[in-house]
Amino acid sequence: MWEELQMGAFVCTVILGGEDQVRLYYDVEGIRHFVVADCLTEDEIWEFGIEGRSSFDSIHQALFAAELTGRDPSVMIFMDGDAEGAEAFQIRTVATEAGVSYETMPSQGIVRQAQVDWLRRQSREAQGFPTR
Repeated sequence: MWEELQMGAFVCTVILGGEDQVRLYYDVEGIRHFVVADCLTEDEIWEFGIEGRSSFDSIHQALFAAELTGRDPSVMIFMDGDAEGAEAFQIRTVATEAGVSYETMPSQGIVRQAQVDWLRRQSREAQGFPTR
């Protein structure tokens, strides 16, 4: 199964049309720091997470990156199943309260879409069409 970075890179670049893993710089007391945003689109900053406690910080990251970029904060949680678990419920509740866009996407669907996209590009290349 793909990891969060792989799924995020595919969703960001192919589905959302954004730039993945972007460093955002800021200064504190004359010292340069940076955070890495999972995905920047024209209007939004996306933070991705796999359903579970490890994704609780996604809202924090999205809000901070939104402040640095002037884009709207968004969170997408990659789900293992169809049912919303306790952690995803908490993330959705807090995101809604904080005004952060919240989406979910099934992990298996991302991997399947990547496989189909790859095959589609291979077919177009074989036929002599541009692929992107």
